[in-house]
Order: sequence, then C-alpha cells, then structure tokens
Amino acid sequence: MKRNWRLFYLILSMLLALSFILSACGDWSLNYSRITEYGGWEIALDPEGGNAFAASFRWDGSEEGKRIVVPDEVEGCPVFKLGGYYGRGLPMPFGIAMPYSTYGEADPQKRKDPEEETVFTLVIGKNLQEIQNVADFPDYIRVDEKTGEEKICRVAFRVEADEENPCFYVKENRLYRRSDGSLVAELPYEGDIAGIGEGEEDTEAEEIPEAAKDTEAEEIPEAEKDTEAEIPGTE
Repeated sequence: MKRNWRLFYLILSMLLALSFILSACGDWSLNYSRITEYGGWEIALDPEGGNAFAASFRWDGSEEGKRIVVPDEVEGCPVFKLGGYYGRGLPMPFGIAMPYSTYGEADPQKRKDPEEETVFTLVIGKNLQEIQNVADFPDYIRVDEKTGEEKICRVAFRVEADEENPCFYVKENRLYRRSDGSLVAELPYEGDIAGIGEGEEDTEAEEIPEAAKDTEAEEIPEAEKDTEAEIPGTE
C-alpha cells in the first residue's frame, strides 16, 4: 500500500513539474491573464511570459480609422499573434467592431450578395509571428447618413508588412507566409467579392462619334438602289 502511495506522489510530482515547465515555455491560453485596450485594439497580455496577442479592433467610422496598425509591443510585451485564446480557452479572434450607428449586421436568412467592400489597411509590424484566430466576418448593412440608402457591404483588407518581419511578406496587398509562400487565406482581401466593380467598363466604353454614326447609318441613294435591284432581261 505504501508503495502505491509513493508511486502516486511520484507521478503527481512529475506531472506538476512538467506542467510548470510547459507553462513557462509555451504559449498557453491560461497564461493570458489580463485584457487591456490599446489604440482601439483589444489586447490579451501574458505578463509572466512577456507575450501578447491582438484581438478585435474597434473602428470609429472615420476614413482615417480604416488604417489599422498592429502594435509591436504593449506594456513591454511583444504582440506576436493576431487572434488567440484567453484564460480557460475563451476564443478572442481578430475582427473589426463596426460602428452600429451606420453599420448593422445583415440578417443571414435574407442574405444578398454584397454590393460593396469596406476596405481596411492592415499594417503588420516586425514582431507578428502567427495568425491564430480570425473571425468569420459577417455581411453588414451600411446606411448612408445623408440619403438613408441601405447597402450590403463586407469587410475586406489590403495588407502592409514590415520588411523585417521574419514570418510574413506582402505581395499585391495580400499576406503570405515566408515558410512556404502560402497565402494567409483566413483574411478577406480587397477585390475578393465577385461582381463588385463589374460593369464599370460599360460606362467607360468609348462612344462612337456622331459623324461616324452618320457614316455607318448612311442610306444608299434611291438611284443606286434601283441600279442594284435591276434584273437583266426584264425590259
């Protein structure tokens, strides 16, 4: 019986030691014990490990506010992830909190194809190493404050990244992983929505000058018509 208790305490001690080592070295959601606001961002902090991740960004509705910069560091903790998990595994995805004075979430049961994109410029610094958790961006109803007109819109991004970032690079405003050159497909990008912008070529199409129209539409003189229509041998 004593041997069983000794074995139990030995295993328990080893598990506790292993747990301590992993929590000290690894990126565990339990390590994130505090949430703070920073420049419109919701930031989760791991003060002991010296880590942080950026979750949702609250947009103020202004054009200037569409340029959102992921902070390199908050309270001495490098921000190395976009989206993550907090405490006992609470999801804190990267997303945009829209101003509901002009944007309301569209009813998915009555969903229409988006008519426009609300485009944000996402600026990534040198410390970001992982895109862990990204929100499933819904469609929104944008209400024009002047006319009251409603349009279905969708959030989209163009991306800029620090050239010193070891994990990501940007090509044609899209984010790619340096490890294998793959696109970070979790982000919705500008121009992804089919149909938006189509039809512009028709409005910009070159019109035929009036003189050319007249030439093309010129009627054949009656005399020529008679000559062309004349059948030999009928006189």
